[in-house]
Amino acid sequence: MLESKFFWIIFFIITTSLDWFVLKIILDEILEKRKSNLFINIGTLIMILITIIFICLHMKPIEKLLIGMVLGLILYNYSYNDNVIKISLICFMFWMAMVGLEALSISIVVFFNSLNAAADVLENNIFKLEVTILSKLLLIGIIPIIKGYRIHLEIKSREFIYIMIPIVTNIISIVLILSFKMSLINDSSIQNLIMLLVSILLLMSSITLIIIVGKIIKSNSLKLENEIMKEKIESQYRHYLEIQKSQMKVRKLYHDLNNHLLCIENMEYNTRNSNEYIENLKAELKGSYCIKSSGNMILDIIIKEKMNICNDNNINFFYDINFSKCNFIEMIDVCSIFSNLLDNAIEASNKIDNLEKRNIRIIGNIVNSFFVIKCENYKLNKITKKKNKIVSDKKDKFLHGIGIESIKNSVQKYNGNLVIDTLDNNFVVHIYIPLR
Repeated sequence: MLESKFFWIIFFIITTSLDWFVLKIILDEILEKRKSNLFINIGTLIMILITIIFICLHMKPIEKLLIGMVLGLILYNYSYNDNVIKISLICFMFWMAMVGLEALSISIVVFFNSLNAAADVLENNIFKLEVTILSKLLLIGIIPIIKGYRIHLEIKSREFIYIMIPIVTNIISIVLILSFKMSLINDSSIQNLIMLLVSILLLMSSITLIIIVGKIIKSNSLKLENEIMKEKIESQYRHYLEIQKSQMKVRKLYHDLNNHLLCIENMEYNTRNSNEYIENLKAELKGSYCIKSSGNMILDIIIKEKMNICNDNNINFFYDINFSKCNFIEMIDVCSIFSNLLDNAIEASNKIDNLEKRNIRIIGNIVNSFFVIKCENYKLNKITKKKNKIVSDKKDKFLHGIGIESIKNSVQKYNGNLVIDTLDNNFVVHIYIPLR
């Protein structure tokens, strides 16, 4: 049966159909269809028919693969509703896997059958059958993996090039190595040229993989930075919510205590000492609420807390904020913007030895349908920018800038803009948020 030409024709028709339909199933699982399932199935059948014609014409494997890849890319880019880069990348990865699994299957058959060379596989129909069945079973095994881990990614042109270089070079390398191992090329000069070409391709692949790994590390760093930023904002928000609850309780007690003090004050047996004590208590209570209301209780709490820190550190603090028309800004973003602005200003001020220059000024007003914030403080260190990011003199370079990035993220949620000026010895942050 294995010597029958008819058997091998039917066998190749089945395996070719399997290749194309596995690719279709993977694309169906990952991508959104632009055309009907019937249209895609008919297109896939045409691809199978063209591949069978190539086999009957005894076309070389590399030529068959390249033409099939081009036709497949045209069909599937027309059939699926996604960007060309993503569709092309998935197709190329599939073909690389297909070639790689075939090479792996040949190695397994050679090993378990104790063959001297990979070329022996081509001379024996049983070995050829084993290789084909094994490679197709491994190919089918990709389907449940894809179903388990669906791919949802947006790929830019430059990233596509980085990914495609190792894929294409590996496919070419595998084909050339197989040709060499199976003794399809006997000319020693051509063999040397192939080995040189494979070495260059593998070097290119390795360099590209290093670049990809570098980008992954950078991406992970940004992800970690965003997580730290989010955690910090949420922690600040929870902190101010707790303070808000305490403030509400204190306000209730404040009114009751005032009444009690009035009663004590009017008692007949009051002495001069008790009157003085009562006046001191009233002054303390009044001092607890001496800050100007901004129109937002959480913001008032933040201002009060930062003002106390400034007083403890001999920093002159001036504020004038009208937040009455900014209720559309979420509380968590209020925390992010004002806490980080003032924390950065306080940190910079603490580095200044001259107490007269320890000044922080923050103003927030409505100007032409914008809520405009200006925060200004004196600075000693030199401020530099790298790729639109502030570079600090702090030892911990990773954690630096998270405050500014946190402010940027919050401002951009409301289509706002953040501008940093570092003229002379002043560090000035301008924030513009359109009103709703």
